[in-house]
Amino acid sequence: MHDNETFDKFTEQARRVLVYAQEEAQGFQHHYVGTEHLLLGLLREGDSIAAKVLNDLGVKLGKARSVIAFIIGRGDRIVLGEIGLVPRAKKAIQLAVDEAHLLNHDYVGTEHLLLGLIRDREGIAVGALESLGVNLEKVRTQTLLALSPSSLVTEPPTAPIPASIPQDAAAPIAEKDLGLTHNEEGKKQINGMQKYIDELDNFTKQAKKVLVYAQEEAQSFQHHYVGTEHLLLGLIHEPEDIAVKVLTNLGIELKQVRSAVEFMIGQGEHIGLREIELTPRAKKAVELAVDEAHRLNHDYIGPEHLLLGLVREGAGIAAGVLESLGVNLEKVRRQTIHIKSGQ
Repeated sequence: MHDNETFDKFTEQARRVLVYAQEEAQGFQHHYVGTEHLLLGLLREGDSIAAKVLNDLGVKLGKARSVIAFIIGRGDRIVLGEIGLVPRAKKAIQLAVDEAHLLNHDYVGTEHLLLGLIRDREGIAVGALESLGVNLEKVRTQTLLALSPSSLVTEPPTAPIPASIPQDAAAPIAEKDLGLTHNEEGKKQINGMQKYIDELDNFTKQAKKVLVYAQEEAQSFQHHYVGTEHLLLGLIHEPEDIAVKVLTNLGIELKQVRSAVEFMIGQGEHIGLREIELTPRAKKAVELAVDEAHRLNHDYIGPEHLLLGLVREGAGIAAGVLESLGVNLEKVRRQTIHIKSGQ
């Protein structure tokens, strides 16, 4: 699975993680080792710094395995023998080596592998962590703290956030800016939408209601974030919307989606009354919805554009849920555009 020169400085624990990753890939009947398998390998090395950090943040092996199973599914035949790393997994390992170098460590341990995984930002492992409500910067901070509190003083700069993820994504906006209203029992505004403030004036009443429903779905699951899965649940609330018609025509019902989401990521442990923010993938889906409206020469953003954004994003839990229910994402796109053009 790897060349000896690159892995000379790997600790025994880090080497075991690679072995576990290969075993996880074979368990899924995948003919490759991706970042998702590396994440599972890290969780299996239970006494390591990486596993401790992840467990402290609520990431458990069984839950992570379920999320990954829904995102990418299982292969259709048993894979024997040694299998190779995909380019993104190789990049994560290269970043792990770089993290060790930046921290002036003469070894590469599980902690560096974890730092490498979250620094790339685009792998399935990151998508799985985000769907579980894990803040990537918190993973980094906790990992450095676990190494040594002094590590924070000399912390190397984090890799630049891809342009598709707003640098100010965590900045809240006022409820009046979204035009949303909530009851007085602790409902919080949706955050992380600062980049889209200008476009929100073009969101239809129905699209704004989808965001409210998504937040309510997240709260009903006791999740402290709004992910693509909650946006999908929000879309199905409005029976007269194009998005609902498309999904209904494809045999999707709200209860099926909710059951799939609950099976995948489960209920939270307590009710969160703090502000809820969109995950990076959910923000990306909203950004793509705006782009879909522009591509179709529409001067508004409706639920149908949100659905197109979700399926175009393609790597979030929502896409995984739809695929697990036997829905072809390209077919969702074609039917949405077909129904819209027929109006």
